[in-house]
Amino acid sequence: MSFQAQVFKILIASPSDIIAEREIIAQCIREWNAVNSKERNIVLLPVGWESDSYPSFGKPQKVLNKQMVDPADMLIAIFWTRIGTETEDYISGTVEEIERMKATNKPAMVYFSDVQISPTQIETTQLAKLNEFKAKIEKQALIDSYASHSEFKIKLQRQLDLQVAQLISQTNSISTKTNPIDLAVAIYESDAKTIAGKSAIFKGEYFDPNVINTLPDYAASPSELGSKNEFGFLMYSKSPNKDFYRHQFLNFFQTSLLNPLRISIINIGTMGIRDIHIDFSITAAKDVLYFASINELIRNVSPTEDLTILGKTQDIVIKDILQTSAKWEVSDDFVPIQPQRTMGSKILGFIGAKESTEITINLTIYAEYFSKPRTEQLKLQFDVTPRAISAEEIIKAFNDANKAPK
Repeated sequence: MSFQAQVFKILIASPSDIIAEREIIAQCIREWNAVNSKERNIVLLPVGWESDSYPSFGKPQKVLNKQMVDPADMLIAIFWTRIGTETEDYISGTVEEIERMKATNKPAMVYFSDVQISPTQIETTQLAKLNEFKAKIEKQALIDSYASHSEFKIKLQRQLDLQVAQLISQTNSISTKTNPIDLAVAIYESDAKTIAGKSAIFKGEYFDPNVINTLPDYAASPSELGSKNEFGFLMYSKSPNKDFYRHQFLNFFQTSLLNPLRISIINIGTMGIRDIHIDFSITAAKDVLYFASINELIRNVSPTEDLTILGKTQDIVIKDILQTSAKWEVSDDFVPIQPQRTMGSKILGFIGAKESTEITINLTIYAEYFSKPRTEQLKLQFDVTPRAISAEEIIKAFNDANKAPK
């Protein structure tokens, strides 16, 4: 199945004594494409004199520069025992190709082979010039070496992926047209199941949480605590949940006030993005924010549920839900997203405020191929309606309808 992709030309440069490594480079590029091209919408195209040059008038190296070197996006150069054939301007064609890439700030990966060779095959003049060049370039760039062809392949596979990532970042940062790597974020309204954009209005009802301190312990009836055995005697198998009314109120408090916070990520670029991590900083002007993760929500419990088996977890949550702050922070990781696709986040938490306020959500976005973190800002207008309810009303509502009041 066809797909649109950005193509990067990778020039393979070397003197004539390098043969096996040229094929290894082409093989690594093919393997990289097989694994990554469709997902990332990137294709690496190996370029070399043996397959991409053609007859033309002019001095050989200048012809090759025009046909292969200048159109290339990146260079991989390998040396062994030879520096290569001298050109009009440089000590060898390979060196000239490296210098032309450097002059245009294009990436160049330079390797030196330490593979063993018979001394009778070494041209001392060539080796001397090569050592002189190596001593010079070591002061200008980070180079690498290898002792076997298998070691070269392992190193190249790892370093190729890193270099391509850097190449894409550089391309993205200087583009004046539609970026190949770009995304947008928006608030997702769970109730309406729509993408709201950069701003949205959330609504909630606020009940004074101090009501919880006026609620009595729950006293279960004998019929709730057990059942009669075959002899007609009541067997007590349960214990009363003395905090039942308090749990009911907190569950009602959360349901009335808190809204699920989700965002949508839209890949507006032309290639896939993966390894997405986002840090969220949620702030308000005053200490009025409530925020709870899914695990911190007060769940429904029964009047006779033995909470001792839950340890202290539920007690901690009861205390935490009544706390407010001016700032909350949360982070999340996201699965890869393909071009022109929209992905909704999971619920990041449940958010509310004890009075109407504007909430600012600052996002710091990290992703593969981003040259630096992106920053985005979303706005929430939280409209709060104060409501009054008494302990007696909570108890009566449960006893009458066996559920929290609406």
